[in-house]
Amino acid sequence: MTEQTDPRETAQDRTSGPQDAQKAQDDPRGAQEATSAQERTHEGTRPAEDDAEDAQEASELRKLRKEAAARRTAAREAREEADGLRAQVTALQDAQLKQQLAEHYVSFDAFTAAGARDKVFNDDGTLNADAVAKEAAAVAQRFGVMRRPATPDSNIGRETPPGAPEKPHSWADKIRSRD
Repeated sequence: MTEQTDPRETAQDRTSGPQDAQKAQDDPRGAQEATSAQERTHEGTRPAEDDAEDAQEASELRKLRKEAAARRTAAREAREEADGLRAQVTALQDAQLKQQLAEHYVSFDAFTAAGARDKVFNDDGTLNADAVAKEAAAVAQRFGVMRRPATPDSNIGRETPPGAPEKPHSWADKIRSRD
């Protein structure tokens, strides 16, 4: 079951050039055949080139996608690290602020509830002691925090402060007290 082909078609398939274009203009049926023959010849060499170009583009595309994925991963890790460092800085700032607030007898919770935490840090993140004193006084006034009065130490000159338990007795003291 072989196909019979027109001898002109086979000849046109083999040659495709300016002469075929001239013949195609003279004969309308030949023009269609010549055009299809040129396309087949042109397409016959093109897929190999296209496949190579497509493979190269696909390889470049894979490489770019892999690089973009690596950059996204690095950016995500950098954000996570920055968030962790930011949390550490905030914890250190809070610890320093708690120490300062203890001197002013204001609790950290009351201070943050008043919204004064962000007002006492400089732009570079350092604690401004004057601002802490000012805001602590305002928070103490607002929440009615009583400051401890400065009283002299009443225990000076005493061997045991009042309310302190006496020295524990030894066994020898117990035996002597029985006699």
